[in-house]
Amino acid sequence: MFESLIQEITELEKNIDKLFDEIKKIPDSQGELLATKLISFGIENHKLELKIEELKEKEKNLSALRKTWEENLDVLKTSCVSELKRRKLTQVQKSGHTLSILDSIFVDVIDAGEISFKWIKIKVADSVDKAGILSWFKKTGEIVSGVDIKPREHYNFK
Repeated sequence: MFESLIQEITELEKNIDKLFDEIKKIPDSQGELLATKLISFGIENHKLELKIEELKEKEKNLSALRKTWEENLDVLKTSCVSELKRRKLTQVQKSGHTLSILDSIFVDVIDAGEISFKWIKIKVADSVDKAGILSWFKKTGEIVSGVDIKPREHYNFK
């Protein structure tokens, strides 16, 4: 999907570099040749801009497709858990594979503004230390202000 576009962009970059090297060697006295090379340079840069926009559009489309697939996968996993529960099964084994329901809990941030600074991870952007909060909850049973501890059922496939 991206291979030919990446190849085209790479070729354009090589052409632009070559043109720029040629431009640097042209003396001022050769104004006509300089103008021709500068216009070619501008055209190649414009082509590169268009290819980059095309690449961005393909990335956007691929990202939307990936998001849809992830959402569909989540629905399928939830449906599988529901079907296993409906049949009162917690584990199925066949052909060396095991499908089992796992019960766990997770941190759901309700209001990040209420969470103590102690639980904020400092990165490029602030984020909540859900793993730390979950570990604290498991250790002490205390629910940190601004979060809720919720059960989660999911399956494991090996």
